[in-house]
Amino acid sequence: MSTYAFSDLHAQYDLWAQIKEYIKPEDTVYCLGDCVDRGDVGLEILNEVMETPNIILLRGNHEDFIDSIGSEVMRCEPDEDVYWAVPNMYLWRMNGAENTIKAFNKLSRGKKNWLINKIRKLPTHAEYTNTNGDIIYLCHAGRQPDTEEIKDMREGDVPMNNYIWDRHHLVELHWRGKDNEYCVHGHTPVEYFHYYGNPKFDPPASRFEMYRYCDGHKIDIDLGAFSTRRACLLNLDTFEPIYFKDRTLSEEEWEVVDNGVE
Repeated sequence: MSTYAFSDLHAQYDLWAQIKEYIKPEDTVYCLGDCVDRGDVGLEILNEVMETPNIILLRGNHEDFIDSIGSEVMRCEPDEDVYWAVPNMYLWRMNGAENTIKAFNKLSRGKKNWLINKIRKLPTHAEYTNTNGDIIYLCHAGRQPDTEEIKDMREGDVPMNNYIWDRHHLVELHWRGKDNEYCVHGHTPVEYFHYYGNPKFDPPASRFEMYRYCDGHKIDIDLGAFSTRRACLLNLDTFEPIYFKDRTLSEEEWEVVDNGVE
């Protein structure tokens, strides 16, 4: 029996399929959110994650979009021309929501309400004490151990919970918790640390591997699955990563992904 975490699959179904194949029914698995958007089958992955008994799903900012905007989308349908007038719809669509909106609109009204209510009840964070006695804080966006939950934080018209949205903590150079405390998160693809993180950090060695920073006490497991076609499943007892690569890509497609060849 093991305990794992993964995050930010963003509708990459083969990566999700490999994680499903790897984990065992007796394992405990934390999904740190962002199953949806960017790709084609986000709602399918989200539903399967929610229906898997040994997975604890935490809310990501892209699930948060469904909660905050989904009800408005229901009022607008089927007139897609007015979607842009829905508050924050522009922000959601600019973050890859097109396929999610199309899939959402194909659901029955009852299923839409069920999904919104299900997401609304998702926890924003969790704690796990591993077999070594380490206390691991789990959430989508990351945090320092003394961070308080801010339910009314806002950016423009968007209500933001710091466990889901915050990136300010990424520049904090030193860990403020105990030696046996850690934070595991997603939200910010590892490659983004070149411009989001503190310039005094050692930069990530690779965008294809998890990144430990802030005195080694924060671990980012978001590999930017939509662009890298990779995912990390982190063993929370050993801090050992298990990496997955999309099996559906051809050699030529991998050349584009890995080298940026047009």
